[in-house]
This record gives sequence, C-alpha cells and structure tokens, in this order.
Amino acid sequence: MSRWPSLRAGSVLWLLAHECRLFFYEMGDDKSGTKAKRGMPYMGMGVLICLVLAIHLAAWKMLANLPPLTSEPAPMIIMGSGAALLVAFSLMLSLALNRSVKALFERGDLDLLLSSPLPAKTIFSVRLAGIVFGVAILFLLFLSPFAHVGLLFGQVRWIGIYPTLISLAVIASSMAMLLTLSLVRMLGVRRTLIVAQLLGALTGAGVFILTQIFGGIGDRFRSQINAHLLPLFQHGGALDEQSLIWIPARALFGSPSELLIFAALGLACFWLTARYTHEFFVRGVQQAGAVVRNTSASTLASNARKNRNSAAATNTVFRAGATQNLIFKEWRSIMRDPQLISQIALQLLYLMPMFFLVFKGNAVLSGVAAGITFLAASLAGS
Repeated sequence: MSRWPSLRAGSVLWLLAHECRLFFYEMGDDKSGTKAKRGMPYMGMGVLICLVLAIHLAAWKMLANLPPLTSEPAPMIIMGSGAALLVAFSLMLSLALNRSVKALFERGDLDLLLSSPLPAKTIFSVRLAGIVFGVAILFLLFLSPFAHVGLLFGQVRWIGIYPTLISLAVIASSMAMLLTLSLVRMLGVRRTLIVAQLLGALTGAGVFILTQIFGGIGDRFRSQINAHLLPLFQHGGALDEQSLIWIPARALFGSPSELLIFAALGLACFWLTARYTHEFFVRGVQQAGAVVRNTSASTLASNARKNRNSAAATNTVFRAGATQNLIFKEWRSIMRDPQLISQIALQLLYLMPMFFLVFKGNAVLSGVAAGITFLAASLAGS
C-alpha cells in the first residue's frame, strides 16, 4: 500500500505523474551509436537552471521599472498582449499536434494501458492532460518568473499568468487531439502521421510567414489594409478594448471576471473532448495497432510478390537503370518518414522570408547570404 492513497499504483494521479515523468525522459540525450539515457542530462539541467535564474533576474529588473500592476493596463497594452497570446496559441497548437501524434501512434503503450482495468475514458483524459503539461510547461518557463517576481512586489494580479497559459494550453491540446482523431477517421493512420506533422509545422510558422508577407506587399496595399483594419480596433469598433476577443489578455493581467471565464472555457474544452471522443480514441488506437501488425514479415513478403508481379506486368518502373531506381527508392523512403517531411517543410517555410527580403532589394546582402547559407545547409543536412 502506497503512503499516499491518491498516488497508489493504477490511480489517475499516479498515471498522470507517469506522463509528466515521460515528458522529462524524452529530453534525454539519445545519440546514435550510444546507449539511450532516460531523463535530462546534467549539462542540460545546469543550462535550464541558469536560464530560469536569468529570466527571474530580467523579470525583477523589468517590473522594478514599470508602474505597479494594481488595475487593468491601458487598452494598447491589452491589445498588444492579445496579439502575443495569439502567436503563443499558434505555437502551442503546433506543439500539441506533434505531441498528439506521438502520444497516439509512436509511444506504443496504449494497447497495454487499454488492456488494464482502468477505464478508457480515464486513460484518454490522462493522456490529454499529459499533452497539456508538455505544452504549457515550455511557455510557463519563460513567463512564470513574472508571476513570481510580481508576488514578491505585492502585485497579485501577475498570478493570472498561470491559469491563462494553462487554459490556453488546454484549448490548444483539445483542438489538436480533435484534429488528429478527425484526420484518422478521414484519412487513416498512415496519412494522418504525415498530414498532422505538416499541419504542426505550418501552424507554428504561419503567423511568422503572414507577418513577413504583410511587410513585403508594398506600401500602397499595406496602407489600404490598415485603413480598413484600424477602425475596427478604435473605440466603438468591433474589436475595441471592450471586445470579448481580449478576454485572454485581460485574464493574463489578473482581471478576476475574465480569469474565471477563460479558466471555465479551458475546463469545458477539456471535459467535452474527454467526454465525447474517448470512444473514437480507442478505435484510433486499434487502427494504429492494425497498421503495425500489417507490417509483419508475411505481409511484407506478400507485398513484395505483388510488386514484382506489377513490375513484370507494366515493365516501366525498373526500366530506367540503377541510378534512377535508387533515386526512386530514396524518395519513397522520404515519403514514409512524416517527421522528416515536416522538418524539411518547416525549413522551406523559414526560407521564404529571406527571398522576400532579397526581392525587395532593401536588405543587407551579406546578412541575407549568411542566413540563406545556414538554412540551406540545415535543409541539405535533413
């Protein structure tokens, strides 16, 4: 019998603690040709501790020079913070998509969990909570020091950072899980592995690419867009400081009513996702298991015979020679690696702003050349 009844083996909190441990185990130093290590290496722990201390010091200096946060900030600060939260949400959704694919199809432990006495709804809820933890902790690492320092200064409203970021991570994780399960239903497991990775890359880089495109469309078109958009954000407009769209930003600065509303929204998203999708979650796991089982030796041999018969019937695939056949084989191998495809797609996306700067003609040539060389080398390495 465990000392703490709530953390006894097989309980929900025990399983959730296991999910949190796995998040840190995935940070281990796993190099090819060496024995895999569980957990973060000591060098990484030291760097992380130094980073946290540096962020706390920066937050101390920043808050010491700012007016005390005892009431709601100015509307411009609320709107700017709302835009920053939108960018953070896009990055959270990207991370949650990648972690959803890993949690559903790559870890390979769901068959064991589903065969245990635990209900499927509990397993799905804990797995979803683990994704929320993995997404939220990365953003809390950089923003929670402001809450800690704010409490030391007696500014309690800064504590709103915690529930706001956690609620934002819950909404992003719920959307990512729903999107992943929907893709499994529409496309199947194999295609979902590729599409979800690509969507994660596009979501993470989408806001950055849009800002670069907006900066490169020309002064005339940019002024026309501003003329139509700016009135929406002014007083009395549809997106002014009283709009409901700024509830997350007000919650970030500790507004009590908005904080309760946004936290309730996050809890509702989590409950609805766990309540109405856990059955399809089980079917998705079963489909993933079927895909793995179909790659047995007998199936591979049968596919090889079919390919030989097809090649003999058409006599077109292997007609070009050894070099072309090797290139064709390599391209097929790349198409079977979703993580590699998403990595290459993300690097290509980050190359696009460089070309915008080159075509505009007002960039420093040496800096652009260095950036393109770095990204091209990284792309070639992938």
